[in-house]
Amino acid sequence: ESASHVQQKVPWAWIACCDVFLRRAMDDNIVSLTLKEAGELMEGCGVAEGNIEEALAFFHEMGTLFWINDVHLRKVVVLDPFEAFVKPIRTIICDPQLHTDEEPHTSCKTFMTSVYEDYVMNGRLDANDLLPTLLKKWSHNQDAIVQLMCKFGLIVRLPGDVYLVPSLMREAVMSSHQEQGQRQNRI
Repeated sequence: ESASHVQQKVPWAWIACCDVFLRRAMDDNIVSLTLKEAGELMEGCGVAEGNIEEALAFFHEMGTLFWINDVHLRKVVVLDPFEAFVKPIRTIICDPQLHTDEEPHTSCKTFMTSVYEDYVMNGRLDANDLLPTLLKKWSHNQDAIVQLMCKFGLIVRLPGDVYLVPSLMREAVMSSHQEQGQRQNRI
């Protein structure tokens, strides 16, 4: 109740627009809009063109939608963050022991064996083939997903069209240490 966005007085057009966004997300199953589409929708509700970004920032603070005014992320207005970001991110950042027996991982294991193994064992995610295959279901938002993951350190761009997935490195390091320990026990 004490947060500034809760106390902020906003025009009725913003509230009407917020209702439209919620209906589009729930009734029409719209996951995301381009900034241009969102702007047109907002103008149709009476939000002035000069207030669109301010209104989007307000809706983001309220938790109605997800929008970050970042050079790489601002072009996407997400109405359903779980579908647009959480599901694809969990497809990339997963426990290889538990979550790789389902699509798209099973196909990648079969058809992209060496790059998939490098991903699982070393946390190295091939940007040209493996990444687009893992994110195929979300290909329309792939650039935004990758930028969001980079922005928050979930993946790190390396030279040579490769991303490092730090959360998988722990598995790779632990596996490496376990293998070394098993080799020493055999000696």
